[in-house]
Amino acid sequence: MPGIAPSDVKLLAHLTVLTGLLLAFWIALTDNTRPWELLVGGVCAVVAAVCGIVVHRAGGGEFAIEPRWLRHVPGILWSIVSESLLVMRAALSPTPPRGRMRAVPCGALGEGALAVASSLGSAAPNLYVVAEDEAQGVLLIHELVPTAAVSGLDAVDAS
Repeated sequence: MPGIAPSDVKLLAHLTVLTGLLLAFWIALTDNTRPWELLVGGVCAVVAAVCGIVVHRAGGGEFAIEPRWLRHVPGILWSIVSESLLVMRAALSPTPPRGRMRAVPCGALGEGALAVASSLGSAAPNLYVVAEDEAQGVLLIHELVPTAAVSGLDAVDAS
């Protein structure tokens, strides 16, 4: 019986790590850990990881994080902390907050960038992206506590 080649071990390691990351992303998106949801998420993660590795080996589908994207991370983290405090203060207030719907222009973003904008916009607890209109370049959001600026979406731009 022949031994396992190092390239096979490397492939299995990549598949395992990628599957784990995709499953973690699935759990974050679905926000539950019910057994059937985890099973479906696991199957989807394996299929997506295999497809990603096949595309990568075929010489296409390169993906890399651009350094300019990382400049937005501190602002997003700050909005999560500051809006958590804002929502906590509103929850402890004797008068309940009056939320509002709001259309926020996000420029001419492509479909993928619009999806990222929706996810980043919903990262902070005060607002939630309800809908996106690619043709109009607008995100429809709900703010629990109305604010002058939409801090969770400040990082969203076409650059």
